[in-house]
Order: sequence, then C-alpha cells, then structure tokens
Amino acid sequence: MILPTDWRGRVRRGAGLSPDHAALSQRVLARAVELAQAGPVVAESEPGGRRLGFARTLADRVRHALVAHALSADPKHLQLLESDLRVALDLPDWADDHLLDMAELATALALALDGAGPFVSRDLADEVADALCRRFLIRAIASVQGGSRWSRQAGNWAFVCGGAMIMVAAVVGSHQARAGLAQTATRAAQAALGPSLAAIGPDGEWPEGVVYRDLAAAYGWLAMQAAQNVPALQISPDTFRPLLRGAGLRAALTGPSGLIADFGDDLPQAPLPVLGPPHRHLPDGAFDPLHLLWGCQMEGDDAPPPPVFLGRYHAVLRQGDDFLALRIGDCAAHDHAHADLGAPVWDHGRQRLLTDPGRGDYAAPGYFDPTRRLALPGVCETDHGTLTLPDFPQAAQMSAEAGMQGDALVLTMRAAGQLLWQRRLWFAAPGHLRIADRSLRGITGPARWQAVVPQGVTVLADLPKGTVAEHGRWASAKGGGTRLGFEVTADALTAGVQVGLRVGSVQAVDTNHHP
Repeated sequence: MILPTDWRGRVRRGAGLSPDHAALSQRVLARAVELAQAGPVVAESEPGGRRLGFARTLADRVRHALVAHALSADPKHLQLLESDLRVALDLPDWADDHLLDMAELATALALALDGAGPFVSRDLADEVADALCRRFLIRAIASVQGGSRWSRQAGNWAFVCGGAMIMVAAVVGSHQARAGLAQTATRAAQAALGPSLAAIGPDGEWPEGVVYRDLAAAYGWLAMQAAQNVPALQISPDTFRPLLRGAGLRAALTGPSGLIADFGDDLPQAPLPVLGPPHRHLPDGAFDPLHLLWGCQMEGDDAPPPPVFLGRYHAVLRQGDDFLALRIGDCAAHDHAHADLGAPVWDHGRQRLLTDPGRGDYAAPGYFDPTRRLALPGVCETDHGTLTLPDFPQAAQMSAEAGMQGDALVLTMRAAGQLLWQRRLWFAAPGHLRIADRSLRGITGPARWQAVVPQGVTVLADLPKGTVAEHGRWASAKGGGTRLGFEVTADALTAGVQVGLRVGSVQAVDTNHHP
C-alpha cells in the first residue's frame, strides 16, 4: 500500500547499482544482525511524556529489518519486527498529548505492516491495524476537526501528521470495517495540508529551511506512494509534487564551505533525504536502508546554484568564492523562526566567516508559543548578527523583502507594513563584504549593530570612525564564537552607517579597525 509491489526485488537490484550500494547493503545486514541479537526495542522514559525518541528508534529498526529480510530472506529479521510491534502495542500510551510523536510512531507501524504483512500472523496484523485506528487515526481526525494549530498554519507538522494519516488509511482501509474511518482520515488530512501546501514557494522553497523541508518531503514522498498505490484514497499524487520540486533549494542555500545557511532552527549539515528513484551515486553519509529502494535526490536538486537566488523566504548572492545568504519574509512565519531578519551568513571559499548562532532550546518554556518565542535567548535578534532598533524589536508583525540594485543585495525591513530600515550588502573585492545600513523612519535612541563570527575565525572589521567595538562570546549546541557589536546613534543611522568585513587578523586597538 505504501511500498512498491516489487519492492523486495528493487532492494536487491539496488544493492547491485554500484560498489557503494553494495557496501551499504552489507552495513544494513550487519546492523540488522546486531539489532536481532540485542532483542526487542526498549521503550525508555522520555521528558514530558514524549514518544518521539521511541518512534524514531522503532522506525530505524523497521527499515533495517525489512531491507535486511529482502536482501537475505533470513526470518530472524521479521521475528525481531514482530517483537517490536508487540512492544509498541503494549505501551500504555502513544504520547497522547503529542500528535507528532503519534504520527511518527504510526508511520513506523504502518510501514512494518505494509512491508512484512505476508509474514506477520493475521492476529498480530489485526491488533496493529486496530491500534492504528483507535490510538492514532481517531485522535488525528479529532485534532483536525478541533482546529489544532498544526492544521491551520504552515509547518512540517502538517506533512508529518497529514502524511501519516494518509499512509495509515492506505494500510488499514482495505478492511471493510475500517474503510469509512480511512476515508474520513484522508479528507481531514487533505484539509490540514492546505495551508502548508500554500506556503511552498516557487520550486519547492520552504519557510523552515532545508532540514525541515527534507523531513516534510520524506513524509510527502511516502504519502504520494500511498496515493498512487491506493486510488480509493481519492488523493491525487500530484498533491505533494510542489514539495518534491527542490529545484536546487539545498544547492542555493549551501555555501562553498559545504555548510547550509541555517536560519532559525535549521542545521548547517544534514543528510540527503531518501527520495526519488535509485541512483548510481549515493550521497556521502547515506546510511538509510531505504536508499537501496529509493534514491536521494529531489527534482532539480542536482541543478547548479544560481549567482542570485531571490525566493519567498531566502535571498542569496554568489560572487566568485564569496557566498552571502539572508532570510526574508515574515519574521514569525513558522514555529521554527528566529528574529534573524537582516543577519547575514557569509562564506569565503571553504571558510564560514559570518554564521547563524544555531538551533534554540526546544525544551525552553514558551519556545513554541508564538507570543513568546521571539523574545527568548537564542531566538531574539540581540543573539543574531543583525541591527537592533530600540523602538522596533523584531516581532510577529515584521517582515523583510530583498532585491538586487546593481551588484548589491538590498534588504528592506517593514514593521506593520511601514518602512523601517534598509541594509545593502555587496562584495567590494574577493573576501571583502560591505554592509551599509540606514533608518527609514525616526528612532529615539541608539541602535545596536552586531555580527556573529564562528569559533576559530577572525575577520577584520572596518567600523565607522570613532566607534568602539565590543566583543562577547556566544555558545550553542552547534558551537560557539565571537559577537562583534557597537552602538549606532539615531542621527548616524538616519544618515547611514557602513561596515567593511574582511578575512584577516589585527590587534584590538581603538581605531577604525577591529578584529
């Protein structure tokens, strides 16, 4: 219902595509043997009553067991799968307050039933199908019908939860007694997907960045397979096509350093998702067993990056060895957004010179509360390399747009639709970035200019005459580095201030030049 009819043969053929594929198949078999020897999955306690860790561990074990059995026909892999299914059935809850956890757990169970169905006892299969209906589908339908936020706003949750609803409906809906529930679930999923489908920018651009686009696309891909295999779902497979048209989003947001411009809660490094038909070339770090069944490329992700990328959510400028990226659009467009409008990510060659400070603390109180998150440490603009205006802190009503003026990338900030400030960025020479800022409306006090430099990197800053630079350390789960900042008077910002940043080092002296 989800996997192709001949998926076992495809896995075996995939293992012979190249020496790398053959090596991956051996790693999958070795890992599956380790799992079988270790015994059934263990459901460990997780903070806040979550089941996300368990769901992802189970999903990994399911993929290894299914692919290892397809490669070897060894029954021990499916015996382990049966034991894991019983552990999931015996859980007292599936994180009833966290639909995302339930969705990922339900997807793992649905994939297990889909791939191992002919080898699983009828009684166990019925138990799992009943649990999927009672413990997930009914709750997910109620969540949509109750107007839960994930079903009303754009975000990866819609594709994870909606995609899971479609996959589970495909797997359980063939039984006449469950067909009505499956149809209700697919209609609810389609309604919940609407806002997120509308948020997909041209060529598959996604507001949450590369990592969450990939997660959403992985579930979209699986749901698309279910829609193709089960016409009774009455969902067009083309529903998910816009999300799968990468058209170089990853390439556009990846600098010559090899790192992604990771705004918000995105990450600088992430493996390619398991999508598309098999390819003879496997990406570095391709360890997922399903790479032997499906490849790793989204449509267009092999396209070369353009010198200028002006999307709905990101703006990128490339010139020689220099790469510059900004986030644009609404400040609080999604639950993983930071107050980072105007904060540049800059690479020169293989070195990242200006960076995003990294993913925030998801466990922090209020992190996913849209009325609080933009003021939290690690999320607020004072922790990013942007310009902070005392009268206009970045908030939900702020937005940024970008365009090119000659060789300069120009970002314009608005507050409640009114012009606020403008930032022009251009490369005066290789490895020499210029940033010019000016206020477009009056402010009452000094603003603060700031740049975020990775640990172990030194840049030479040409600051406005008489400016005294301040240096501070920053640290996050991603790493650490130095913040360079200084105050800008209201009059100076109205007239315009300009900063030059170059690769190099210099002694910290109170002149025009600051490291």
